[in-house]
Amino acid sequence: MWRCNRHKGTDLGSFDPQTGEFCFLFNPRKQLWTEHFACEETVIVGLTAQGRTTVKLLQFNTDERLAERARLRDR
Repeated sequence: MWRCNRHKGTDLGSFDPQTGEFCFLFNPRKQLWTEHFACEETVIVGLTAQGRTTVKLLQFNTDERLAERARLRDR
């Protein structure tokens, strides 16, 4: 979680990588994860503008994170 916050900083939103439009980030206190994200193997995929923006800005799919998820999956 601390890694996500390091990338987020004070940002409340960013630009959807698919449409280029401004979008607020996913809010886990008010929204359901399953409505905005899916997992494909170890990759987290954004299903909505908020999901895609959050995945990109918080860098959910760096090599380090993919390797970590693979290790957890293979336990």
